[in-house]
Amino acid sequence: MHPRQQLSGAVPSVVAGGILRFTLSAMASYSDAAPVGMIDQLLTMAWAMRLHDRPNLDREAMGEELDSDELPALSRDVSLCLKLSTADTKGPAGGEPPDWMRLWSYAEHDLRIPEERFWMLTPRQFAALSERHEEAYIRSLNGAAMVTATLANINRDKEKHPAPFTIEDFLPKLLSKAPERADKVKAAKDLRKYSQNLFASMGGRTVKVVPKKLELVKRRG
Repeated sequence: MHPRQQLSGAVPSVVAGGILRFTLSAMASYSDAAPVGMIDQLLTMAWAMRLHDRPNLDREAMGEELDSDELPALSRDVSLCLKLSTADTKGPAGGEPPDWMRLWSYAEHDLRIPEERFWMLTPRQFAALSERHEEAYIRSLNGAAMVTATLANINRDKEKHPAPFTIEDFLPKLLSKAPERADKVKAAKDLRKYSQNLFASMGGRTVKVVPKKLELVKRRG
């Protein structure tokens, strides 16, 4: 599998008639459609995954074009797309649907991601950008923590604190003053977990994908 495919979560699907992508927009469209039943969920998810390049695709028409014997192949394609887009999770998680307004405002204001690009991100990409942003925020506090540690060491009681203070001793205190940032990062992670829950609700399960080269080596052995 090409690294670009893993990053974008794009899965070519002959049955679906194009490239499947489980973007935030697809997640919102799927949730808004509120499908009932396993087959309806599968068809609706495939439809939502095709909207990234076919925004006018008719949901019912797509389902009518598929034969029942094509559903297993479609299910495999949809499951792979979901797995790529929601990777690095520890399993399904329930809970309330995403707060789209909160996530959008976080992306627009903190991550500087325009709305059009926001909807085209996968849950995995959005969570990764959020975590990266938080790492940068923590690094930005190093200067203040360094000054605080220096002042503390100048006035340190060596009997009560034999070891010098370090930057890390003061970062948690600084971070505790901005709990809203931790909440936003948690919201991004919850989004990824919520998408994993959709995967599980459709009967999906996480499997280990073995590269084709490795499979050939095992067979020759």
